[in-house]
Amino acid sequence: MIIVNVRSTPRRFDSQAVDEHVETPRSLFNKMGVDYSRGVTSLSGTFLTVNDMDTAFAELGVTGVCTLSTIIKADSAAI
Repeated sequence: MIIVNVRSTPRRFDSQAVDEHVETPRSLFNKMGVDYSRGVTSLSGTFLTVNDMDTAFAELGVTGVCTLSTIIKADSAAI
């Protein structure tokens, strides 16, 4: 088991116990109800590719505690 802190622009889910051999970033976001489709996704600061989203945390090299985040960057308003 590993601990994953899940972050999105409007929400935070701390200390999620995850089976790193089964769970993937996509499955965890779906389980937590986080919309990651329009955001930039990273795992402890490393950007994830589309293929990484379906890769088990263990295969991504995660041990211990990590942070899975997706940030939606909106266009700035014109002045």
